[in-house]
Amino acid sequence: MEAFESNGLINIGGNSNDESYRYKMPSIKTQVTGRGNGIHTVFLNMEDVARAIGHPEEIIMKFISYELATNLNLKNNSITGKHDTEIQEKIMDYINNLVLCVKCGNPETIYELEGKKKRLNLFSKCASCGFRCELVSSGSDSEGVKSIKGKNSGKIMNCIIKYVQDNPISLETKEKKEYMKESNVLDDDNIFD
Repeated sequence: MEAFESNGLINIGGNSNDESYRYKMPSIKTQVTGRGNGIHTVFLNMEDVARAIGHPEEIIMKFISYELATNLNLKNNSITGKHDTEIQEKIMDYINNLVLCVKCGNPETIYELEGKKKRLNLFSKCASCGFRCELVSSGSDSEGVKSIKGKNSGKIMNCIIKYVQDNPISLETKEKKEYMKESNVLDDDNIFD
């Protein structure tokens, strides 16, 4: 999928020819530092990209590092090796795999967990249409189930589950309600129940 770029902003999952598409993100900016065996690529604006996508930057960076088979340094926002254009491609892969709603195609999804300890199931819930689908690491897509594509899908699933367990998303926070109200994302407060 080609991304439309206008004023440095890229459409998130929308029609690549639609200039007025409302879901946009900045393109990733990187800097290659070091030399020899100490070369690494630093993400300069990952916080802005993650905010635009609406997903945690830690998960996005881990997805990129798993897909590129590199080591990740979360403290420095960097991965080992020299990587240029493939980072933007991996972010678009993340969006297509884990951000876009299966039903409506909007990138207004959040992660939810259901179950206990070893029987945890990961779900993606859309704030736009209310559709909820289970995310699985392997298998085929069917009604209500979406398979994560990629060679490291199991690692990504475990990373997301651990992150959601450590950082439960509280939809009842004042900031979240204000955001929802300002952006007219929700008309019904009970969509996430």
